[in-house]
Amino acid sequence: MVEPISLPSGLRKLIHRLESLPGQLRTIHATPGPVDIHQAHLGQGWHFHENPTALLCLEGALTLQFRERQLVLQAGDGAVIKAATFHRVQARRGSMSLDIGYLSRHADFWAEAQGCHLWGTLPLLPAARLLDDAAQARRAADRQTKTEELIRRIVAEDHTSFDEQSPAIRSMIEALWLPITSDLTARSIIAASGLARAQAYALFTKAYGVGPARAIEDRRIKLAEALLRNGTPIAQVATDCGYHSRSAFTRAWKRRTGSPPGVTALAGGS
Repeated sequence: MVEPISLPSGLRKLIHRLESLPGQLRTIHATPGPVDIHQAHLGQGWHFHENPTALLCLEGALTLQFRERQLVLQAGDGAVIKAATFHRVQARRGSMSLDIGYLSRHADFWAEAQGCHLWGTLPLLPAARLLDDAAQARRAADRQTKTEELIRRIVAEDHTSFDEQSPAIRSMIEALWLPITSDLTARSIIAASGLARAQAYALFTKAYGVGPARAIEDRRIKLAEALLRNGTPIAQVATDCGYHSRSAFTRAWKRRTGSPPGVTALAGGS
């Protein structure tokens, strides 16, 4: 890994810890799948991702909380979180963490320690396949092998462009991660940046791979898929995913998938 000369000491420490991580992993936990959960009942910090993600503790301790379960991750521990699974993370003071995920055009990772945020990207493949395989793995050894390979690929990248993630981008992504309601719009995400509309839109699209409106729709459809497969009634899915009505949700679902939501609901219950 090529280290950018301009990085502050906190970020240099993060990079050095990443370099030492392969081969030092302890336990990579499986996590529960999506459950029927009403977002209105969630407190601060709860969110989900459209695709599987990996969370690793580099130093200190992290508490990974789900609706009915929590994991405490010590240094060297990690967890693979299935798509559309609501969770929140609390870090003990002085801890370091690494998140790995993927979007429509690239995989990305972000490491955090003492207020420093390091962000970088990876080619979409094979990172997305490794994360998907890790999320579906039934054996702990398989999860660990896939996760170690992901970390090795991060370390091997010539990331001279590593830098602290822009505060504006971070604010927009945090706005996107808020519970999905009808009030979540592309305009509200752009406003969170504090920048001019054109500049904010360009920054978001570069970081996320798609524009804010498509990013919101992706999250709604992914959550809807998980809820349908879990047996949630279609009308409730529409409400939980921020649509004004069942018919509005059905139209959006058919545009994306080509079939009515009842087909997925039936497949999930079979």
